[in-house]
Parts: sequence; structure tokens; C-alpha cells
Amino acid sequence: MPLQSKKTLKVHEIPTGTTKQQYLDFVEHLCKKPKKHSKFDLGRVAKYFKGKSKLPVDARNSASTEEVEEDAKSKHETGLTTTASSSRGEGDQVVPLLDSSQPTARRLRKTTFCFQNGQLVGTISFENEALKREVLAQHEKNVKSFWKVEDNFDGITILYEGPNAKLDICAVHGQGGNAMDTWTADNGQMWLRDFLPEHQKFKDSRIMTFGYDSDVTDRSTVMELENWAESLLRSLDEARTGDEAMTHLNPTINLRNIKLSQFGIIFLATPHSGSTIADWNNFLVATAHAVGGVRTQSVEKLRSFNPASVWDTAAFLNLEPCPPFQCFAEGLMMRVKGMNQHIVTQSSATLGKKQAYQIMNVDHVTICKFDSRLGPFMTISMALLELLGEVTRDGMQQPEAQRERRMFGQPRFQAHAYPPDRGFWWEGNELNTTQREQRNVFFLGSQDGETIDVVLSKLSTKIGFDMIEAPGENQERWRSTPVSERIEIFITWLGDTCNKESLFIIDDIEAFGYSKIPVILKYPAQHALISTRDSNLKRADRVFRELRLSPLGHDDTVRILENTLENLSADPVFSDDLGSIARVVQGHPLAARNAIPFAMEYLDTYKSPSAAFLQLFETQDPEERRVFFEFNFEGRSLWEAFNTSLERLELQQNPQNATGLLEILPFLSCDNDRVDDFLKMKKSLSADTEEQLPDMAVLKSSYTVISNWLSKLRGVSFYLQSGSSNHSKILDIHPLMLQYMLLRLDERRRVDLIRQVLQLCHALVDIQNERQAQIRPHVLRCVQVCRGLGILLNSVGLPEDTIKWVESLHEIQVEEVEDPFSDPMDLSRAAVDEFVKICMEMKDSPRQDGTSLLEENTMTQMLMNCVRAWRALRYSIEEQGELADYLKPTLLEAMDVFQEMVRLRNMYPDIILELGSFRANLVGG
Repeated sequence: MPLQSKKTLKVHEIPTGTTKQQYLDFVEHLCKKPKKHSKFDLGRVAKYFKGKSKLPVDARNSASTEEVEEDAKSKHETGLTTTASSSRGEGDQVVPLLDSSQPTARRLRKTTFCFQNGQLVGTISFENEALKREVLAQHEKNVKSFWKVEDNFDGITILYEGPNAKLDICAVHGQGGNAMDTWTADNGQMWLRDFLPEHQKFKDSRIMTFGYDSDVTDRSTVMELENWAESLLRSLDEARTGDEAMTHLNPTINLRNIKLSQFGIIFLATPHSGSTIADWNNFLVATAHAVGGVRTQSVEKLRSFNPASVWDTAAFLNLEPCPPFQCFAEGLMMRVKGMNQHIVTQSSATLGKKQAYQIMNVDHVTICKFDSRLGPFMTISMALLELLGEVTRDGMQQPEAQRERRMFGQPRFQAHAYPPDRGFWWEGNELNTTQREQRNVFFLGSQDGETIDVVLSKLSTKIGFDMIEAPGENQERWRSTPVSERIEIFITWLGDTCNKESLFIIDDIEAFGYSKIPVILKYPAQHALISTRDSNLKRADRVFRELRLSPLGHDDTVRILENTLENLSADPVFSDDLGSIARVVQGHPLAARNAIPFAMEYLDTYKSPSAAFLQLFETQDPEERRVFFEFNFEGRSLWEAFNTSLERLELQQNPQNATGLLEILPFLSCDNDRVDDFLKMKKSLSADTEEQLPDMAVLKSSYTVISNWLSKLRGVSFYLQSGSSNHSKILDIHPLMLQYMLLRLDERRRVDLIRQVLQLCHALVDIQNERQAQIRPHVLRCVQVCRGLGILLNSVGLPEDTIKWVESLHEIQVEEVEDPFSDPMDLSRAAVDEFVKICMEMKDSPRQDGTSLLEENTMTQMLMNCVRAWRALRYSIEEQGELADYLKPTLLEAMDVFQEMVRLRNMYPDIILELGSFRANLVGG
């Protein structure tokens, strides 16, 4: 935690009247430990100081009478002297901590001893963290001592107070910093304590440091920038009781001892317009040596072009009077995760028209740590003197801002090419020159239901100060410009020639509302990239190219799993059988991304977490699968992703029938053209049958009407129209989507739909017996779902004759595939899975120097198994006519592996020709 210093302790609750020498004696004793148990303890040290106090008796009664009397009788009371060489009895002999032979003085860096709010407060700095911890641990064991010793530096800590303090100097660290460590160099020198008080001009000063809980990885902290600022102001006001000081500005706080006209500020590498580093998350975590995410509320205010920094900057510069200030920037890059990064550039550290001064040979961390009285310390101390002179001598005379005269009809300000060329802004700065090209990518994405106007307002606000000409003069006008006018200016500016190469990205365009889609598409951006769930979306009013994202191939899915393992530093046990996991998630990128974190969190105690994960998709308990679907990693879960599509379906006009059809589809065989044929089938039923099957009424509608409902489902990405041709009859529904639809239904609803689908199929066969071949795949699919959910066929309420009919259809045994929700009639899918599995096992066989370590006959056997699987696959596909599109990427990858192995072994030459012909038909179809 940043509140805790690594090498420094704070001492408080010191009895009033304690002298500095007595305090130093306490420190010396604190840093030594007895060789053996002794009656002499730190509690008596405190009592000694208390006994010597000049306080009245009633003020000293804070300790128990028993302790006072014991103290008065103590034979060891005279054992304490003001020198470190006082003699002690054998029982009281002490040795330095950590068994060091060095004297205590060498083991202590510095101490301070000051009054703060009428109380005595001290600090002790050690050479290393281990010594600090041991001293602290030893003191905590002494329950009788009422001197408080801790490493927590929350709030104000006064380090120095001159005899006639006339000014206050307060140091405030940044995020991830600490009240003591931020200002302490590697050699232990803390310039606020060790150098500044020695300066003749600052002898009559009070020097303090302010600490706040700036741990960006602590998600339990709810404090934000405004809360920290208010705490700082109140702490300074309390410290100045009878005297005075200040920084962040809040006119609503009643502060008697702080006046705006009596302070100045030095900014050290403060990112007034945000940091140009690509990811503050990485920087803060890396520099803090932390693991895990950061609190986005705090970090967001450090990002480049954030609204908060824009308004804070404007508010500061518009203060009346505006305090004098100076800005400094680092002159060196620093290593962040193995790369040199320029954290806060000169332009970002610049505030208003006052350009930041770059300090040589310091980076973002060392800019506030000075190890000598020369160099950077001289620069900062001179800056402090200049500010002191401005406040005490020159007062707060502010130059009148020159107002630009505007002719009637002239725009409020002129926009220009973005980002602008403004002299120092880009000159000699290679990093910013690179980012200049990157900034012409504008990203719009809705979060938490934000409207397009809100998102555009944020975007225009973020870059507005940089977009307008002469922001120093125009920033107030831009700040007071109404939001609607800002948006209009930004949209118009998008079509300017300066943005001809810019890319305008709109993510998930439906999230802004269907009524806004035509409006967004008319924005004058030259190049727009739009992501959508609606495969029906077509526009004729501008050049439009559609790019459909296919499911990931097997290798790409495995790569996501491997990258996730590496990023999470997972145990090697989780890397077992990634190929099987890839086949289960079937090319769904979010499922692949969440699989490893899910296994780490829920399946960690299994001998094989991968096997336990695969078992989830075979178990008859649907609630186990639901746990994975609802698992949220990095803010995304499969359940939320699929549920968003369902919510958008319900927003469309008359969605009831489309929703009803969607609930039925998981119980039908969706591969090839089976659903299409089933939906086109006439379904004239008797009145009694219709009454028993209320949910099947949607299937009685004409195909034209049903096509309208299918279009609604396609519009929210519940399925894609398979194939390169729009005439394809296949409904390409991802298997995980079908599982989601089953899981969102309660058990009673699932059982009822199984009953209705099977009864409908039986009734349709009774009407026309020749339909049985078309009906049978759907019956077997429904039975397979029934088994996958652990539901017995005779428990769903089917008539006896329907049960016998279903059982007669099931007499022809069909090989079951791993997925309990997959279609048992889809032999091609089972054959593809088997072929891919064998090929990938052959590919992953151990190799050394390009040759297999396996014995010759073993490798030959594997190739023969692959050939057999290939023959079975071809036969299955030829029998069923067409292969589902989502299987093709994985199959093509496996074919590449197979072909390469055939060539290497110089066996089965006819296979090469077969593969080429099959590939051409597969890609062309």
C-alpha cells in the first residue's frame, strides 16, 4: 500500500514535554533488542519521559496509577541517560538489530522531531526495509508502550519547522507514490528533510509532506481525486492553525487559514493534458511492481485528452487571482516492461501558455528524488525562491488576457488540421510525431447504455482544446460552448480535407439505437469501420464493403488459449489438452478467452483441469454449463454477450413470434437444409392436436411470414446465413448459442418444448408417411438434447404411441458425438471432429531437429489412422451433401497438416490429388 513507507517510521503520541534528546534516546533504544528477556522494556522508557515531563499531575494520569507507581519504584529508571554509551546491567545488555556489528547511528539515516497540531511527531528512516520491519515488529510486541510507531503516512507529516516559520512548503506525491519514498533518493537522502532546511532562504519555513491512499491496484478504495484534494486542503488548514498555505481548488470548502492569493505551485512531471503513454495501466502496475488491474476511476484522469484534465486546467487558469506556477518535465525516458517510455512529455507537462522546463538526466520517477545539493535540486530550489518572490513581493498581478476581436458572423473559433502544428508541440519529439499519426483514429463505443450524443460529446471534449486554433486564447470559449454545438463542430470537422486519411470506428452500432444508425452512417468521415451484429445491414448511400467474421480455426483458438495462459502466468497443468478445449468452444473467441481463467478459478483442485472443463459439456446437469456461460473475465461473459442479442430482439417491432421460434430451434436439427425444409413443410393439424401444442403454432405460419422472423433473428446475430450465396438454406447457428437458449429456459419449459416438438413430428408423419425421412433428423436431435439434459423420454408426458414411434426411429444406432447438444444425425460433424483430432495429434507429436522421435511403425500407424478418418469424412460429406460453414476453417487447417505429413512420408500419392479436388469444392461451395 502506498500509505506505508518502505524505510521510514512515524512516531507519535509522544508525551508533551519530551525533549529532542529524550526522543533520540527512545529512537536509539527502539533500534536495539535485548539478547535475552529483561524486565527493562520500552514501556518504562516512555514512563521515564513521562516522569520527566513538566505537565501537571492531572495531565499525566493518562497512564494507569499502577504504572506510575511502578515507574517511580523502578530500579532501572536511572539506567537511561542522554548518551548512547550508558552502562547497563547484564540482564539489560542490548545488541543491534539484525545482528549487525555496526553502531546504531550508522544504521539510521535520519530522524525528525517536530510539533504538528500541538502534538509532537517524529520520523525515523532506516538503511533498508528489512530493518524497518524488524523494528516495527519488535515495538508492536511491546503492548505496554503508548508511544505509537507505524509506517503509515496518511495525511500531513511535518518534517521541519523553523523557529520563526513564515511560509509553508508541502509536497504532494502522485498516483502510486508515497509521502516519504517518492521524495527519497537511492542513497537515502530526502531533499525536503535533508537539503531544503539548510538553505538560508528556507530556514524560516515549515516543510511537510502529504500522503494519501494512491494505490491504483487497491479496488477497495473509493477515494478519488476530488476527495484527496479536499483532504489535503483540510489537513493544511489544520496544520496552519495560527499560521497559513494551499493547492487544489474547491470554493465550497470553508478554510480559514488558506488564501488563494498566498500560494504558488511547482508541478513535477504532472500530465496536464494526459500522458502520451499508450497504456497507463501497464506503467502504473510496472513501476509499482504490482500484479492485477488498476482502479480505472483514478487512472482514467491521467489518459491523454481526458475531459477531467481539460476542465481542471481551464478552472485553474481562470482562477481570480491565478497563483504563480512553474512546470517541469522529465528529460529521460524510463524502462517500463522492458521498453523505454516517455511518460509525461514536455507538451503534456505544459500548463496554459507557460511551457514546461525539461530537467536533464531525470526520468518520471527520479524527477522528484535528489541525491545531492547540486543539479536538479538547485533547479527546484531556485524555482521555489522565484515563486516565493512573486507571492511576497510582486503580489498577484495578473496580465490582462488579450481578447480576440471577432467580426460579425465570424465563427467562435477556427478549426485546423488535427493534431495541430504549434511550434514546440511536435518539434524534435519523435514519440509525439509517431502518435500524431495514430491520433487520427476516432473510436466510438457505447458503455452502460450511453447515447451517441454523450459519446460524441466526450470525444469532442477530449480533443477539443487541441483541435481549435490558439487554445490558450480560445479554451474559455470552447469550455462555454454548448454540447450540441461542440458535436456539430466536431462532425463538420470530420469531413474536412485534413481528415481524409482518418479512420472513424463505430463499435457495435446497434448499441446506440436502431433509429440512430442512418444518422451515424451519414457522418462525413471519409473512412468508417463499423462493427455490427446485424448481418441484414445494407446501405446504398455510400460505398459499402461487408466483411463477415468466420469462427476461429483450430490453431487460432489454441493460440488464444496459449496466450491467455502466458498472460495469467498459469500453472503448466492448465496447458494440458488445449486442442480438446479448442474443439469444445468451436471457434468462439470469447469462449476461448474465458476458458483458461474459468478453469483457474473453479477447476484448480482437479488433477486435470482441462479434463474437468471438457466434462462440463458432457454432464447431464445444465447448471454446471451455465456457470461457465455466466463466468465474467475482463468484463465479458458469454451469457451477457448472447443476452444482449436477445434484449435487442425484444426491442424490435412484434418480437414475440421470432422469440418463440428461437426457443424451438435448439430442439431441431439446424445443419444443412433440414430446418429450411421443415419450416416450409405444411403443418395442417387437427384442432385437438393444436390445442395440445400451443408453442408449435408459430411453425404453422407460411414460410414468407417465418422468413420475417428469421430476419429478425439474423438482425441480432442469433444466426448467420451460411455460404457465399444468399440463396443458401443453412441456418448457421453457433452450438454455444443453442446451448445458451436451452440453458435460459427453466426445466419445466424445456420438458414441455421437447414434448411438443416430438408430438408435432409424430403428427406430421401420421398425415403424410413419406415425410418420415425429413422428420427423423429433428426427432433424433430432440432425443439427443433430452439425453444431454438428463431427461428421460417417458417423463416428458408423451402419449404411449408417440414414445413407441420415437423408439422405433432410434433403433438405427447412430454414433454419439461429444457435445450432448449436437445433432446425432450430423455424421459429417462427428467425422470432421475425429479427422481434426487425429491430424492435430500427429502434428503435435514430439519432434527434434525436424524428425520425429517416434518409432517408424508408430508414425506409420498414425498416418494410416488419419487416412481412415479421411475416407470416413469424405463418405459422410458426400452422403449428406453439404458441410456446415463453421466446420470449414478447422477442417482446412487439418487438411494442410494431413497433406504435409503425406508428402513427408511419401505414402498415398493419390491422397494429394483427392485433397486438392476436395479443397476446391469446399472453398467454392
